Amino acid sequence: MLDVIVHWKYSAEDGPFAEFILEFQSNNIYSGTFPLINSNSEIEYYITAANIPGNSVSHPNAGWHIFISSDDSMLGDVNSDNLINILDVILVVNIILGINDFNSLADINIDGSINILDVVQLVNIILN
Repeated sequence: MLDVIVHWKYSAEDGPFAEFILEFQSNNIYSGTFPLINSNSEIEYYITAANIPGNSVSHPNAGWHIFISSDDSMLGDVNSDNLINILDVILVVNIILGINDFNSLADINIDGSINILDVVQLVNIILN
């Protein structure tokens, strides 16, 4: 079994790289989701993989990859249908109940957790 980790940071920052673990899917395919990131920002990242004996490799071998984040998604639009409505509220509640997987678009107040405060803010967005 491999530990596969994405290390990332905003290009404009000098700080350390944040990281998240990629989950094994099947046939050497791993997947993961970046945490909520700023739109239209340049992101530097590299991936490391380590096996049980401790052998590791990174990609690229030196340096990092770069991409520009887009602003295609809308905070609160959990089902990505370009509308914020009751369906999104239901999905946020399901995330809180553990029925659906974490979705950074459901973290309306951007505090790193999804809870009733996000539901309240989402309802306020709908009502206004």
